[in-house]
Amino acid sequence: MIYKNINLFIEKYPRYSVNYCCSNFGGIDLAHNLIESCKRLDFPIVFFALDQHSSEYMSDHCDVVNYYEGVTHKLNITQNLTSEYSFWSTPEFNALNWPVWEIALDILSSGRSLIKLDTDIIVKQNFEQNLLSRLDANKIDFIFQEGQPNLLCAGFCAIHHESYLIIKKIFNEDYLLSRDYFNICDQKILRSLVDERIINIALLDRDEYPNGEWFYNHHKEIINTCKIIHFNSISSGKQAKIEEMIKHNCWFL
Repeated sequence: MIYKNINLFIEKYPRYSVNYCCSNFGGIDLAHNLIESCKRLDFPIVFFALDQHSSEYMSDHCDVVNYYEGVTHKLNITQNLTSEYSFWSTPEFNALNWPVWEIALDILSSGRSLIKLDTDIIVKQNFEQNLLSRLDANKIDFIFQEGQPNLLCAGFCAIHHESYLIIKKIFNEDYLLSRDYFNICDQKILRSLVDERIINIALLDRDEYPNGEWFYNHHKEIINTCKIIHFNSISSGKQAKIEEMIKHNCWFL
């Protein structure tokens, strides 16, 4: 199914929660690999296309939302996104991290909860109901993957729909400008909000939901029991990520 814009998706999508990722065409092979890992487990996932080419490519593989026109919660930093693959810590990479939060606002505003996945993740178990059951908007605003000890990793999270108001307060242009978001990535901003007790979060067990560094150091013990693997902490580019995925039998294309 291809939804021509976010408004049609919000109107027509039948599920009460949304699992999603997004990408431009430069990262489409990583996104496709994530989608294939989900399909093996009947884990429902929606792809939000940031350009027309990525929409056309992914339309044969999963539900697609064309997210390059008719965007409701548009930030200035995402006005002119590149369609090329962008390396970690570059301005282009920083800009490409923000559409996922625009999408989050749209999903939450529709009364749906969500699970957000970066495209360098693969899914190994269908964790959807387990993770959604942990959401409690009275106590926490986000559930995040743990990156460095006691620090969130922004690439994987879940949010209850009743947390919409606090999320809306954070992810708007005026507030993000006050946080210098053109120069500071989303993860650093979110970590600072935790430190300042502006948001409340819970962190997931690293053996169950490992980020890259934890997985690379402990893969022998956890590869058969973890629910996802996030192949981050590789700064040398997309091909290096793919080679690491191949090494661990996590490349499905």
